[in-house]
Amino acid sequence: MTWHLNARAAQSTHYSLRTGFLPGHGQVIWRDWYTHTVVSGTPDSETNTVTVDLAAPLGHIPVLVRSGAALLLHSQPAYTTRASATAPYALLVSLGRDGRAYGTTLIDDGETQLPYDVPSPSRTLTFDVHGGQVAKMDVQSCGPTPGRFWSLHRFE
Repeated sequence: MTWHLNARAAQSTHYSLRTGFLPGHGQVIWRDWYTHTVVSGTPDSETNTVTVDLAAPLGHIPVLVRSGAALLLHSQPAYTTRASATAPYALLVSLGRDGRAYGTTLIDDGETQLPYDVPSPSRTLTFDVHGGQVAKMDVQSCGPTPGRFWSLHRFE
């Protein structure tokens, strides 16, 4: 499993800088979640990581996005799952050095409660992005699919 996000919280109120070790030296580009700027640091060839110092004042958690990630987000998050489900989606893409990105998202209605061994109504979306466009989007359904919930054509 590949993780596409990396969060580095400060572990003390006395520090406003957090040192992190990012995997994928030479192959992976890490970007700041909030500004989308590239995060650079000092490569360590022995551990195949890059050491970075990230600003982490109290109240701010540095979150990084790994290159090659395509993340489906709600463009307008709300206080409830029902309210969030009515908002359009946004696709955050962080292209890799090869100009591609890939992501898988599971979407459910956020309300159905079934026993743990019974799959709830959901859809799994798989995105393949290259050439600056979504080249392929696969959709796999599980269980009944309520109509109000599946407006996947609405992207911003």
